[in-house]
Amino acid sequence: MSVTLDSNQWNLVYNVFSFGLISMLACTVYTLVSQARVLPKYRNALVMSSMVTFIAGYHYWRIFNSFGE
Repeated sequence: MSVTLDSNQWNLVYNVFSFGLISMLACTVYTLVSQARVLPKYRNALVMSSMVTFIAGYHYWRIFNSFGE
């Protein structure tokens, strides 16, 4: 199924994917850097959050790259 987008729609989708990708990667970096400022019993939660947002960012990156094709 092929969908035809005009330039405004294409720019909107492009910008949404860009924002989502950067948000996920920024959250990953933030949670990794914040580990030193939390109690040790909560650090595992930050590691898991980092992994989840990194994987989500990777998926957004793959979708973002396939969108231009």
